[in-house]
Amino acid sequence: MGCTSGIHLPVTTLKGQFEDIYEVGQTLGAGSFGCVFAVTRRDTGRKEQRAVKVMRLADNLGKVKEKCISDNLEQLKCETNIWHSASRHPGCVKLMEMFVGRKYIYAVMEKCGPSLMESVAELSAWSDAKLMKLVRGMLQFASSSNRDIVKLCDFGMAAYVPKDPGFLVGRYGTAPYMSPEMAKATAHSLSTDVWSLAATLYVILFGEFLYMPAEPHNPKAMRACIIHDYPRPKFQRRKDMVGEVVIREAATLTAKLLERCPRARCTATEALKMIPASSEVTGHRQGYEVKAGGTNGPYNSMQRDKSARTVQQVTPTVADVPFWAYSGELTGVA
Repeated sequence: MGCTSGIHLPVTTLKGQFEDIYEVGQTLGAGSFGCVFAVTRRDTGRKEQRAVKVMRLADNLGKVKEKCISDNLEQLKCETNIWHSASRHPGCVKLMEMFVGRKYIYAVMEKCGPSLMESVAELSAWSDAKLMKLVRGMLQFASSSNRDIVKLCDFGMAAYVPKDPGFLVGRYGTAPYMSPEMAKATAHSLSTDVWSLAATLYVILFGEFLYMPAEPHNPKAMRACIIHDYPRPKFQRRKDMVGEVVIREAATLTAKLLERCPRARCTATEALKMIPASSEVTGHRQGYEVKAGGTNGPYNSMQRDKSARTVQQVTPTVADVPFWAYSGELTGVA
């Protein structure tokens, strides 16, 4: 598994075998395109832990093996180019080193913490300013569509949107965060990430997925719920989170971004302009009624603060609603 220079990558590839430089630890995760392990460098003696994503160039497919390797290389080059261009940003996992072998590519990155779902309790307690500071950085990547926005540490599904025709086609990403057009596998552009952004913030605020079919871990059932808009989101905390109070502005804006028509959906650039200065954030944590627009009619839901005797009516507009959203997973390993 020694390195070769047969592929041009934007990150410096190192000579020697990966195993000679890094000691491999526990498995952190696995996906359709590779596995992730915890690693530490052997030569420096430092105990700093990193992670490595191991991607197989091709399976043993006989006569079509060479074409499969070529296709995989193109896909990997696209992934590493986007990853490298984004990794300098603090909101993305840093890509540190690349090792290229005959059968595998090793992408060494910084090691992060738990997943979004594992961090819901902590995230729901974040301050207003902390959430807004995070989203301001995440929205900088308006020129590329991630298409798997659950985490900004895995760019395997990422792609640049071409100027002509101006959209991409297909179904990519994690089912609970898919936009309606993505779930249908129809044409999609940057606006699909705005929906996924809102779906991610919904998880942070309410502790469950935007759509909850009878089998929430069944991707096909989840996509069907998204496509048919049924059962509709409740905008209510999980039962075990009922004692927590939701920030009104955050929930209101989440609803505003859940526009089912991609052409009518707010863009990332427009959203950036709506981020207020920290001194302008009210941070109200009280009862409210959420009304989210869409081509199939508004969502109507209600969340009451135990201390509030009345429910405030909220009708958000693009002009007066601050942007409170988060476009990727705070921590996690690809």
